[in-house]
Formats: sequence, structure tokens, C-alpha cells
Amino acid sequence: MYRPSRALLFLPVVAAVAGGPFGGDDSGYVPPNRSVAKCEQQVARALASFDRCVLTCNVRAAKAAFKGRASDLPACTQTGARSCRGRYDRASARRAQTGRCPACLSPPAQGLLADRAATRLARTAGAIHCRAAPDAAALRCEDAVARNLARTIVCSANCHVAAASAGLGDRPFDEEGCERSCRRSYDEASARLAPHCPPCLGGAEQADLADQAEAAADEENGDIFCAGGSATTTTTSTTLAASTTSMAPTTSTTSTTLACAGEGAPCGATLDGCAAQMVCVDGALTCRGTFVAPPPLGDAANPGTEAAPLSSIGAGIENAALLGVGAVCACAGGYFEDLTIVEGISLRGGYDCTTWTRDPTVNFTGVTGLPPDGVKVPPGVTAATSLDGLFVAGIAGLADVSSALTVTDASPTLEDLTVTDRVIGTPQMPQIVYGLHIRQTGVSPASPTILGGEYRAVSPAGGTGIGIFIEGASPSLTHVVAYGADPDAFQSPATAVGIRCVGCAGTTISQSGIVGGPATAMSVGLWASGDVSGLSADQAFFWGGSAGESAVLSYGTLLHDCTGTSTWSVLSAGYFFGSPAPTTGIGFAASGASCAPSLTASRLIGCHDCDDSTALECDGAPCTVTDSMLNATFDVPGSAGTSYGARCLDGGCALLARNTITTLDVSEYHLITPGEGIGVDIEGASPTFDANVVDGPSCSHGASISSTHSALRLRDSTSVVTNNLLRGGSCDGASEVVRFEKGSGPEVLSPTIENNTLEYGACSGCGTHAGLFVGSAGAIPPAGYVRNNIIQNTGSGGPSFAIYEADASSDLAALENNDLDDPTGVLYYDEGTTALTLSDINALPGAAGNISADPLLDATGHFAAASPCRNAGTATAAPATDRDGDSRPQEGAFDIGADEFVP
Repeated sequence: MYRPSRALLFLPVVAAVAGGPFGGDDSGYVPPNRSVAKCEQQVARALASFDRCVLTCNVRAAKAAFKGRASDLPACTQTGARSCRGRYDRASARRAQTGRCPACLSPPAQGLLADRAATRLARTAGAIHCRAAPDAAALRCEDAVARNLARTIVCSANCHVAAASAGLGDRPFDEEGCERSCRRSYDEASARLAPHCPPCLGGAEQADLADQAEAAADEENGDIFCAGGSATTTTTSTTLAASTTSMAPTTSTTSTTLACAGEGAPCGATLDGCAAQMVCVDGALTCRGTFVAPPPLGDAANPGTEAAPLSSIGAGIENAALLGVGAVCACAGGYFEDLTIVEGISLRGGYDCTTWTRDPTVNFTGVTGLPPDGVKVPPGVTAATSLDGLFVAGIAGLADVSSALTVTDASPTLEDLTVTDRVIGTPQMPQIVYGLHIRQTGVSPASPTILGGEYRAVSPAGGTGIGIFIEGASPSLTHVVAYGADPDAFQSPATAVGIRCVGCAGTTISQSGIVGGPATAMSVGLWASGDVSGLSADQAFFWGGSAGESAVLSYGTLLHDCTGTSTWSVLSAGYFFGSPAPTTGIGFAASGASCAPSLTASRLIGCHDCDDSTALECDGAPCTVTDSMLNATFDVPGSAGTSYGARCLDGGCALLARNTITTLDVSEYHLITPGEGIGVDIEGASPTFDANVVDGPSCSHGASISSTHSALRLRDSTSVVTNNLLRGGSCDGASEVVRFEKGSGPEVLSPTIENNTLEYGACSGCGTHAGLFVGSAGAIPPAGYVRNNIIQNTGSGGPSFAIYEADASSDLAALENNDLDDPTGVLYYDEGTTALTLSDINALPGAAGNISADPLLDATGHFAAASPCRNAGTATAAPATDRDGDSRPQEGAFDIGADEFVP
């Protein structure tokens, strides 16, 4: 953390004078007059903007390289028509035409400033993008550090500009204090970033970046504020030596052409970057400001001061551009206009029109743009330009697709906005309505920073409502709320989506709540497709939706046919809390062979009272889920006709480890035909399944004996199932802990079930309960390797089986060193006809070393020192660790069960 020295803390406020030196550690001179000041201040801002632009280009190039995409960094920074240097040079040429610039700031001199900055920034970019092969986390850090540094560079430039104005007006200004404030903000952000950054971009390295930027800014100050007391303006060309660090006052015999005397003097209050100043228009001084109010207080003929504000935001932006001021302040009320945001000019709302005190929660500043794009943020707008404290509304009903706020190839800061696109006109017209639309169509980045705020779509019946729509862009969202449909609306759209993204690689969502909302066909919290590489969500909530009608499909999160690796630490539920349940609720779903979400420390919930409920469904997608909680339904009395904690289908799922997975309550009152209650359903997939705790279903509403109730089902799978605590649930109907169904293809797949603990509880008057059920689809050879498992009946009464073979083709390939403990039932039911004793079992082909004894387990699934399972396992294919992460074996031999006893 940067801490100023005691000497700096007690430096006096500098009172520089026109034409004199800045003083302190800054080179350069206070401008001698307002005409020269106008040029020098514009150059200072332009050079800072050039720095920010170049850093942004490097971030964009790094992201493109990470995604394997081509990028042209020189075209973005130097050579392109819309490059950073192109914009800088065009602004320089316009300044030259005003005749205000001193000879020391001729166009060649301004060009040399940019040349030197480009060389410096190349070194800076190398220090920021310091990893040869960054991962997604490192890339996010680099992006954030670059943004933080760019903000500091702009902030320091503004300090120099303010110091020049103060000196020109003979007013005291603490320029050093201003710079310390910039640095303090940088260091606070750096402290938050450092723990998440690679070692080459730690806290010390980020501090070095700021030190170098500050030193460069202080040195360049002398080359920008270079005129001094006796300067004149001239058209004579001047070459700035590359080694120059400060310049003496420049004189010339060329005739001088100055603007109006008194230009730049304040003619009203300054507030939050908004100002009112005297400006020379057609040779006459005129007061112009950037304060706006609705009529009758606001008027187009007003100068734009607090006392006499303008009546439109667009007029305020024009004045800001004329004055070189960075913000427009709009007080409470409604503004209806075709509004396009301009780079470098922020828009702030929430002011009281009388006192100009600010509280956006009380003073509602509403801006309504024209359809179809509403308020527009055009290409090239950067994070330095913000929209803050506004209510932004769109007008749906006049176009098939519309949005309230549209960001195109731009990266503004959107802070504490309330954005809604709602229907005005014919409500029956099917439409697609967005609250916020972010799209990238060209080379300029579309990576807006969204801080706080609420984004809603209010679509007509039969339409589609999307709170935030992202196309090929990578925004950053923090503390954001988004709704695809208003929960309180009198009508619901056919489809409601909180966030829809088509290609949103690099997008980050943190500490946000995203809701689909009520719909008549489909509701989704977050729906993503296309490239999602680097997409991350942390401490975010994703909810589906609800409706009082049938046939509603609801997802908390849906990754549909996506590509790339994404990371998640979220709550994702296939319904909206406290609302009528949809027909089908899925907490988190992913599809696509290249779609690889990685979830950790998450909670996934299917639905609270749906017909069909699934916490996790990965269909062909190699999902990784660790250290998470998966609940098919949400608490009792919620129930479902068909209920799954997790489904891994057709190649889906790569790893499920250390999760707690529950099926919860299954009921048949929803369905005419029998349903299913399965903790984990693996069909045509072969994930690694390790150290999970899985509970089969309960049936408090009753269930048919024809229903399937299992903690784990394996069908056409070569999964490796190790170290799991699997419990069969409490349904009265027939159930099993593990259901292994052999496939019917030309090659019979064999899963490995090793070192697990399987518990089932038989009961009087109940259906058949089994530990391991093996079934087949016809005459097929033995398959499945079952070793080192505890299979225990924890109940009494009723038919029960440790292992149940359904028919003659249900033989296992290996049955070794298992503890089959069922004192009141059958240890092994062979081929669906014969109960076997322990000696019969060990005489089966592929069987050996099995025992039948109480494993002495406690309530947590760990066994006592005297357990017969201790040192009774086989080393064949045994896992290296147990469910607690303890190494195996601890003693001379492997133990049986999910626990390895530690002496």
C-alpha cells in the first residue's frame, strides 16, 4: 500500500501564478493566459486519453491471444484509421487551427509527446501482461490492473489541468494532495486485486507501475505546460528534443493571435466534474455550462448553469465538449431525446433541481431514448466515461427488437442505473425486448464495467424479455440485478431471460442476482451459447422463473452448445423463490462436447415443487463439479415426480468430487406414469466420481413400487466410482443404493466401483431394498469391477439384498474384498433366482476375499479401530486416498470402504 511520507503530508498548498513554475515535483509552467491554457490543458487530457487507449488495446490483444483469435495491435494503437494515435493526431491538427497553441506545442511537438508515450507504454504493457501463457484468472487480473493504471494516469493529468487553472486564476490548489488522492485510489484497488494476480503482477509490481506512471506524468508536464510567462502563439514549426524534460518559456517574433480575454473564467458553480465557464464564441465571451433540468426550469436558451440549466442532455454534452469539461449533471425529472453518449463526457443523475444536492434514490433522473436502440453508447467510448444514477427507459412496441440502452464496441462504466425497456403501444405484438444490449461488431472492445443497478425487460404476452443481452462482448458485472420479466407484471412473456449471451468470453459476474422471471414457455436466469472461454461467476445467484400455467421449462443457468472453459461459484436454481413452480426446473445445465464449465463451492437446486426437477444436467458437456451442494428439490414439503441430483448424459461430466448430493422428496401425484428419484444418473458417460455423499430419494407423499429409486445409476458407463458415501433413501417402494444397468451395445462397458460405503435400510411392509442392483439388456458377458466396498443394511425387516442380480446375464467381472453386511436379508441373489452364502459368493468367477461382518461404522461413515474392514482390502485398482484425503494404505494393506483408518 502506498503511504506518503510525513514530509509530503505537511507540504503547503501551492499557490502558483500565471507564467510561473508549477512548483513541487512537477516540471513546467502555469499558462500565461487562458488562450494558451486551453491548448495546453487539451493536450494534457489528450495524452492521458492516448495512454488509456493504448493500454486498452493491449488488454484486447491479450484476450484475443488467449482465445486463439487474430488481433492487430499496431492497427489499434498506431496505424488504424480509428487507432489511438489516429485520434490523437486528428485532435492535434484541430488545435493547430485555433491558433491558441504556443510554439513549444506545435503539431510536431505534440506528435513527439505521443511517440515517447508509446515507447513508455510498450514497456508498461509488457510488465502488465507478464505471463507468457496466462490462464483466465491471470487475464482478468491483467485487465483490471490496466484499467486501474489508466484511471490513475487520467486522474493525475486532471490534477495538472486543475493546477494550471488555479494558477491562472491566482487561486491556491493542493496539486500534490490531488495526486496523492489519485494514488490512494490506485493502491486501494491494487490491494484488492493483488491476491488474485500472478506473482509477476503482485502488489509490489503494481506499485512500481504506478511509480513509473507518476514519474512520467511529472516529467511530461514540462513538455505540455511549456509556455511560461512570455509565451506567444505562432504557426512556426518546432521540434521537441527527445531528451527534453522541461522547457523554458518560448518567444517568437511572429504576430500573436489571442482568443477573447477572460475565456475560461467560471460563470457558475463546479460540481462532480460539471462546470460553467466563459467561452469565446464568434469573438464574444459567452457563459456555457453542463447543468441540465427539465422544463420549465431548464430551457434551451439558458447558459447551462445551476441557476439557469439547459433543458436537454444532448445540449449539455455539446457544451461539455466545447468547454473540455468531463461531465453533464442532470437533475430530477424526465428527458425524452435521441441521445448518444460521447467519449470523455460522463452523465450523472440524481440531483435536486433546487439545491443540486445528489441522491439518486430520491431524485429520479429519467432518460428515454428512441427505438430501437434507446440511449446509445457508440464505438470508442471507454471506462473513463460513465453513466451514473440514471433511470433509463426504452420504448418497445414500435420495433420487432428494441432495447433501452445499447452499447456498441464500447467499454463505458455503468453505475447504479435502473434500465427498463417496456411496451408502449400494442401489447399483443410479439416482440424481443432488451433492457441493456451490449454488442461487439468491430475491433473496438466492448467490455463495459457495470457496477450496481437493475436491468429489466417488460415484454408483451407472447414476446421475449431479456434483462441484459450480450453479443460477442465481455462486460464485468458487480452487484447487478437483472430480470427477464417483471415478477409483478400483469402479463408474462413466452420467454424470459435475465442475461442472454451469445459469445461472452471473458465476461465476469460477481455478487449479482440474475432472474428469468415469470413466463409461459421458458424462463432462464443466465443463458449462454457460443464461446464462453474465461466466463466466470462468483458469489452470484441465478434463478429461473415461474408461471401459473403448465409446460414451463425453467433453468437457473443454461449453457447451450457452448465452447470453452468457464468457472462458477454460484447458487443456481431452476425456479424463482416464493413463486408458483414451473413444470420442469433445472438448476444448472450444459451441453456441447467443448463446453467445459467448472463449478466449485456452489449450490445447485432443481425446483421446489415441479413435475420434473434436476439440480445438474450435463449432456455431452465435460462438466467439473467439486465441493458443492446439489439438491434435486428444495426442502420439504417440496417434491417432484421425477427428481435427479445430477445427470451425466452422452459423454457429459468429467469429474464430480467432494459434493453433497440429495434427491429429496419424490412424489407421483404429479404424474400418471411412475417417475424416478435418482441421486446421480450416469448414462452413456464416464466421469470420475470420487468422495461424494449421495442420498437417494425420500417418498413422504407415497410412491409406486414401479418407480426407480437409487442413489447412483450407472448405464453404459466406464466411470471410476471411489470413496463415496452412498445412501439409499427412505422410500417404502423398491429401491437400491447403486443401480448398474449393463448396456446392449457390441462392447459391454465396465465401471469400477471401489472403496465406497453403500448403506440401505430395509423396513417391514416395504418393497425390496438392495445395496447393489445389477441388470442386463440381454445375453451379454460379465462386466463391472466391484472391490473394497462396504455394502450394509442399516434397517430390519422386509426383503433386502446386499447384491441383487436381475438375470443370468447380470454377472460381474470382478467381486473382490467387499464387506456384505445384511444380517436379516440375502448377501447375494444370483441370476435373479438363487440366494448365495458367503462361501458360494467367493466361489463365483472373478470373486475372492469378500467378508460378511458388521463394519462398525459411526454416523459419519468412518469405522472403529476394531472394524473387520481394516487392512482387509485389495490393492488392485485401489484409490490413492480416501474420502477425507488421507493416503491409502495407512498400514500394511488397504482398508475396505470409503474411509481409510488412520492409526
